[in-house]
Amino acid sequence: MSLRKTIFISDRAEEIIGQFDFSLSGRIGLIIEKYGKIIQEAAPELTTAEWDVLRETLHGRKIEASTEKYLWADIQDKQLAEKVRGMSVAARCYIIDIGAK
Repeated sequence: MSLRKTIFISDRAEEIIGQFDFSLSGRIGLIIEKYGKIIQEAAPELTTAEWDVLRETLHGRKIEASTEKYLWADIQDKQLAEKVRGMSVAARCYIIDIGAK
Protein backbone atom coordinates (compact mmCIF):
# COMPACT_ATOMS: atom_id res chain seq x y z
CA MET A 1 0.00 0.00 0.00
CA SER A 2 1.38 3.38 -0.98
CA LEU A 3 0.99 6.36 1.31
CA ARG A 4 1.28 10.00 0.39
CA LYS A 5 3.37 11.81 3.01
CA THR A 6 4.97 15.21 3.34
CA ILE A 7 8.50 15.08 4.73
CA PHE A 8 11.30 17.46 5.62
CA ILE A 9 14.60 16.60 3.94
CA SER A 10 17.69 17.87 5.74
CA ASP A 11 20.70 19.14 3.82
CA ARG A 12 22.59 15.93 4.70
CA ALA A 13 19.70 13.75 3.52
CA GLU A 14 19.54 15.73 0.29
CA GLU A 15 23.26 15.03 -0.28
CA ILE A 16 22.62 11.30 0.24
CA ILE A 17 19.63 11.31 -2.11
CA GLY A 18 21.72 13.04 -4.75
CA GLN A 19 20.78 13.49 -8.37
CA PHE A 20 18.29 11.05 -9.81
CA ASP A 21 16.62 10.30 -13.10
CA PHE A 22 13.22 9.43 -11.66
CA SER A 23 10.85 10.68 -8.98
CA LEU A 24 12.05 11.83 -5.58
CA SER A 25 9.70 9.39 -3.87
CA GLY A 26 11.07 6.58 -6.03
CA ARG A 27 14.65 7.47 -5.09
CA ILE A 28 13.84 7.69 -1.36
CA GLY A 29 11.97 4.37 -1.55
CA LEU A 30 14.98 2.72 -3.20
CA ILE A 31 17.34 4.05 -0.52
CA ILE A 32 15.05 2.80 2.24
CA GLU A 33 14.81 -0.66 0.67
CA LYS A 34 18.61 -0.89 0.34
CA TYR A 35 19.05 0.30 3.94
CA GLY A 36 16.64 -2.39 5.08
CA LYS A 37 18.66 -5.10 3.32
CA ILE A 38 21.93 -3.82 4.78
CA ILE A 39 20.74 -3.80 8.38
CA GLN A 40 18.84 -7.08 8.03
CA GLU A 41 22.08 -8.81 7.01
CA ALA A 42 23.81 -7.27 10.04
CA ALA A 43 21.15 -8.33 12.57
CA PRO A 44 23.02 -9.25 15.76
CA GLU A 45 22.43 -12.56 17.50
CA LEU A 46 21.36 -11.61 21.02
CA THR A 47 19.57 -13.42 23.81
CA THR A 48 16.01 -12.57 24.79
CA ALA A 49 17.36 -10.99 27.98
CA GLU A 50 19.76 -8.80 25.97
CA TRP A 51 16.93 -7.66 23.68
CA ASP A 52 14.87 -6.82 26.77
CA VAL A 53 17.69 -4.62 28.10
CA LEU A 54 18.02 -2.89 24.72
CA ARG A 55 14.26 -2.27 24.50
CA GLU A 56 14.33 -0.76 27.98
CA THR A 57 17.34 1.39 27.05
CA LEU A 58 15.63 2.76 23.95
CA HIS A 59 12.12 3.08 25.40
CA GLY A 60 10.96 6.70 25.10
CA ARG A 61 14.31 7.86 23.79
CA LYS A 62 14.45 10.41 20.99
CA ILE A 63 16.24 8.74 18.08
CA GLU A 64 18.72 10.94 16.26
CA ALA A 65 21.45 10.33 13.69
CA SER A 66 24.04 9.97 16.47
CA THR A 67 22.01 7.49 18.53
CA GLU A 68 23.69 4.44 17.00
CA LYS A 69 27.16 5.78 17.74
CA TYR A 70 26.56 6.28 21.47
CA LEU A 71 23.91 3.65 22.15
CA TRP A 72 26.35 1.57 24.19
CA ALA A 73 26.88 4.43 26.69
CA ASP A 74 23.25 4.25 27.89
CA ILE A 75 23.18 0.49 28.47
CA GLN A 76 23.27 -0.35 32.18
CA ASP A 77 24.61 -3.89 31.66
CA LYS A 78 28.32 -3.17 31.08
CA GLN A 79 29.01 -6.50 29.38
CA LEU A 80 26.18 -5.88 26.91
CA ALA A 81 27.31 -2.27 26.50
CA GLU A 82 30.76 -3.43 25.39
CA LYS A 83 29.21 -6.01 23.07
CA VAL A 84 27.08 -3.32 21.41
CA ARG A 85 30.01 -0.90 21.28
CA GLY A 86 31.98 -3.44 19.26
CA MET A 87 29.20 -4.05 16.73
CA SER A 88 29.14 -2.63 13.23
CA VAL A 89 27.20 0.53 12.47
CA ALA A 90 24.68 -1.57 10.55
CA ALA A 91 24.14 -3.90 13.54
CA ARG A 92 23.55 -0.96 15.88
CA CYS A 93 21.11 0.55 13.37
CA TYR A 94 19.28 -2.76 13.26
CA ILE A 95 18.93 -2.68 17.05
CA ILE A 96 17.51 0.83 16.98
CA ASP A 97 15.29 0.62 13.90
CA ILE A 98 14.02 -2.96 13.98
CA GLY A 99 15.20 -5.21 16.79
CA ALA A 100 14.31 -3.21 19.86
CA LYS A 101 10.82 -2.21 18.73
